[in-house]
Amino acid sequence: MTVSFSEGFKEHYYTSEDGLKLYAREYGADVSSDALPIVCLPGLTRNSGDFHLFALKVAHHPTRPRKVFTFDLRGRGKSAWDDHKENYNPVMEAKDVVTGCQALGIKKAVFIGTSRGGLVMHIIMTFAPDLMAAAVLNDVGPALAREGLELIQTYLKVPPAKVTSWDLAVQGAKFVHGTFFTAFNEQDWVDMAHASLVETPDGLKAPVDPAIAIEIAKADLSKPLIELWDQFELFKSIPLLTIRGETSLLLSEEIVEKMKARNPAMETIVVKGQGHAPFLHMAGLDESILDLADKAQA
Repeated sequence: MTVSFSEGFKEHYYTSEDGLKLYAREYGADVSSDALPIVCLPGLTRNSGDFHLFALKVAHHPTRPRKVFTFDLRGRGKSAWDDHKENYNPVMEAKDVVTGCQALGIKKAVFIGTSRGGLVMHIIMTFAPDLMAAAVLNDVGPALAREGLELIQTYLKVPPAKVTSWDLAVQGAKFVHGTFFTAFNEQDWVDMAHASLVETPDGLKAPVDPAIAIEIAKADLSKPLIELWDQFELFKSIPLLTIRGETSLLLSEEIVEKMKARNPAMETIVVKGQGHAPFLHMAGLDESILDLADKAQA
């Protein structure tokens, strides 16, 4: 049975420093404990929906519930599109998240970043380190494997097909991701589709400014890739967990080993039968993240 992806949270809007209307969700608004909240940042073209099932589990945990805030970065989900397309970059997005935390009264939190969201976390640590009590990097690191970026480019270069039903959406998800997510059952594929698409008068669509995908699709990957190893060093001051999908092409085993060499205290989890990026409500990842949060709270 598919859980409703449009219920179970409180909606918030706030204004960025350059006047854009941005969106965030709050799960567990009635959680009254002093536990640090969890802040979730999604991937490049993704939105709050990716964290919905995870956030519901954490907010309603029987013994250690925590509030969860999920952010739609500018141009994604219910956040406004930016007329200045150059603003779709991790630095501006990091500023947006810090502004959002201030608007929502979040003084310190456990941060989770999936893919692009993890890069944004690296930037947040450079100018607002006190905001982050612990960090979870979900299938992302300070360096990204060229093979994974090339695969993402391949996806983004293909014009999105018109999807007229959820059955077609599920079939499409299986076609694109089936090789990498062998652990998924039928309900998992349904959940993936509902996490990434919304109903519109023109069918089911990903709620994202097309300019974001276009910019990445035309990037020249033959040039040296930008790496964030200096920023990664800043995570040594807090508990850090890196999650890697077993079949991920974006966060390679070699990159994870380099991360561990620089930060021996970093915890790592490899999720069997999942690729880029693992779903956090599965494989006991929610409990592992709560363990990290408890460590940060101690």
